[in-house]
Amino acid sequence: SFCGNDIDTQPIMSKRYFINTCRKIISLYDIDGFRFDLMGILDLNFMNELSEECRRIKPGFMIYGEGWNMPSFLPENLRAAQQNQNQMPHVGHFSDRFRETIRGSNGDLVQKGYASGNLDKIAEAQAVMAGSCQDFVFNSPQKVVNFVECHDNHTLWDKNRVACHGEGRELREKRQVLANAMVLLAQGIPFLHAGQEFGRTKHNQGNTYNHPDNVNQMDYERRNRHMPIVEATKALIQLRRQHPAFRLTTSEQISNNVHFETIDNQVLVYKTSCGSDANIVFFNPTSQHFQYVVHQAGEVLFDNGQCNEKYATNLQIAPYSVVVYHFNN
Repeated sequence: SFCGNDIDTQPIMSKRYFINTCRKIISLYDIDGFRFDLMGILDLNFMNELSEECRRIKPGFMIYGEGWNMPSFLPENLRAAQQNQNQMPHVGHFSDRFRETIRGSNGDLVQKGYASGNLDKIAEAQAVMAGSCQDFVFNSPQKVVNFVECHDNHTLWDKNRVACHGEGRELREKRQVLANAMVLLAQGIPFLHAGQEFGRTKHNQGNTYNHPDNVNQMDYERRNRHMPIVEATKALIQLRRQHPAFRLTTSEQISNNVHFETIDNQVLVYKTSCGSDANIVFFNPTSQHFQYVVHQAGEVLFDNGQCNEKYATNLQIAPYSVVVYHFNN
C-alpha cells in the first residue's frame, strides 16, 4: 500500500488478535462502531467475521472504512474494497465518488465539484445523491458513507478558497451550506467532519497529522463568526431526522422513490418520497436566479436564499441556495 507495513489478516492468530482487540475495546469503552483505515487491503472474510462478532455483542454496531483498492499482496477478489462491497453485507465504505463529484478533485485543489460550480458534474451528482445505488456501484444505501471532508487532506473551506478563488466569505459560506446539504440529504450515510459546520480551516494545509495544535485544534471563536453555516447545518440535520424520505434503507426503495430532473441543466432537482413523506429539493450552485412551479400544495421547509414564503407554490431558487419543499398528504 506504500503506507508503511501492511497487515495480513488471513492467518488464524492475526485474525484472532484483531477480533479479541476489538471485543476488548467494546467492553472497556462501550463504543458503537469502528472505522478502519486502508480497509481495502484487509481481507473481506475477516471483515465479515469481525462484523458478525461485533454485532453479536451490540446489535446495530457500525463498521465502515476506507475501501480503496490499493496495491496489496492480497488478490483483488479478496480485498475489503469497494469493488467487493456486495460480498460484505454489514460493512460501509467511504464514497470517494461522492467527494470527487460534489467537492471536486481531492488531488487537484483547482478542480471544482458540482457544489462549487462545475455544472458538468450534474449527471454524476444525481447518481451520488441516490447513494450510488441506481447505477449499482453499491447494492445498499446502508453501505455508502457520503462525505466532502474528513481528517485527511484539505478541509472543504480551504479547498474552496482555491477552487473558487476570488469569491468572498459570504459566498463561500453559501457554498459550504450547499455541500453540507448535499451530504445530509443524500441517500446513504452522511458523514460530517468536526468543524465542517462552521467552515473549519487548517490554514491551507492538507494532511496535518504531524502538525501542532494551532493547525488542528477546534476554533470555537471561528464557529461564532460563521453562524449562518452552523444554523443551516443544524436545520438540515433536523430535516433528515424528521423525514424518512432522506433515509431510505434499500436500493429497491431508492429505485422506486428517488427521481431527478434539472432546471436548464444547472439546478439539480431531487425528488424523494417514503410513503406519505414526499419532498423536492433544489440545489443551485450558480449565480443565476431560477423559478419552479409546484402543482401540489405543500410548504417550504428550508430556504437559505430567503426568497419564499412558507406556503409558496411558485418557488424562487436564489443563487447558491438550497430549497427544500415538502408536499402535503
